[in-house]
Amino acid sequence: MSLDIQLVEALNQFSRSVPPIDVLIVFITHSYLFKGGVMMTFLWWGWFRDHPDQERQRQLLMSVLFAALASLVAARALAWALPFRTRPINDPAVDMVLPIGMPPAALSGWSSFPSDHAALFGCLASGMFLVSKRAGVAATAYCIAVIMLPRVYCGFHYPSDLVAGYLLGALLTWIISREISMQRIVQPVYGWFKRRPGLWYPLFFLLSYLIVTLFDDVRNLGTLCYMILERLLAGNHTIINVN
Repeated sequence: MSLDIQLVEALNQFSRSVPPIDVLIVFITHSYLFKGGVMMTFLWWGWFRDHPDQERQRQLLMSVLFAALASLVAARALAWALPFRTRPINDPAVDMVLPIGMPPAALSGWSSFPSDHAALFGCLASGMFLVSKRAGVAATAYCIAVIMLPRVYCGFHYPSDLVAGYLLGALLTWIISREISMQRIVQPVYGWFKRRPGLWYPLFFLLSYLIVTLFDDVRNLGTLCYMILERLLAGNHTIINVN
């Protein structure tokens, strides 16, 4: 038995022991508020906090936003390109006990490796170290305890999925926050938006919303467009089958 499976079963052994705990963990696992909402609050705090070099701090946080977008795209691209990995909740090799409230076929069509949750929120957590060590420690602890571990408990991911995703997000944060990336990409974009706060802050809010929801609306729209295009190319002009 692999270490991944052992760790999943070790954590999952407490499933259904205390029903209210199960319900709470399942709720948190599906909650945008407790995942992206809290993580983006860290970033907004860093953006508006008083600091002697606030301009530099904001540029670094903008680099984290770039890295967050890159992390989510990279994680999904890797999940698509790498061999499909069944999630623990759907893997017959794993002796899973479903927590109360967890649907049995959750995410059955999505590959488990790497975790896009860990990539995105790991990017945000590691990015907080760029502006505050304490905030970085707090964000990382929150990411691990509230976002990552419940996904193992519920059978959404193996620990290696989460570690790989987190390292991917942290690596992209490190790359984009390097001085060469800051000078060529971040600083020009920051300067352009700084001259247009009336445009920047609405876009910042919209981007925050999309990150909090892991771009679910965008991905659903993309899936819908792909389905429509596929049917049209197949000669099926009935987009919605009322039968």
